Amino acid sequence: MFFAATATTSQSSSITTLLFPLLLVVGAYFLFIRPRSQQMKRTQAQARDVSVGDRVMTTSGMLGRVVRLNEETVMLEIAPDIEVSFVRRAISRKLDESDPAAQEIDNADGGLPLAHEDELPGTTDEADSEAGGHQEPEEGPEAR
Repeated sequence: MFFAATATTSQSSSITTLLFPLLLVVGAYFLFIRPRSQQMKRTQAQARDVSVGDRVMTTSGMLGRVVRLNEETVMLEIAPDIEVSFVRRAISRKLDESDPAAQEIDNADGGLPLAHEDELPGTTDEADSEAGGHQEPEEGPEAR
């Protein structure tokens, strides 16, 4: 009688010992692996379905409008008359019309405002050049 009780107890404990790691693997699959693989499939499908004129975001966060397509590359217009080539896999997602990022792409003045049309902020202008422009430091111990 003692031997029969020991046999059933050891048999049930070995089943639970094997069942616990199996449940952990199944749980990890449904919590981590499966959702990630579905997300990758959706991203790849979006990259394949991109067409000329679509507004997209790259994996690095660059926003632009698709100008030309190739089997492997996508040419994006990121600013007026500025086009950049990307690998198709770099397309993260297509932007909707209601997306604020898509509206930013449509804004023609999306860049930094310039002080003058042909000059970048922080560069010298005519007033600085008339005042002497660049001055050499004086020699001596005070200048150091």
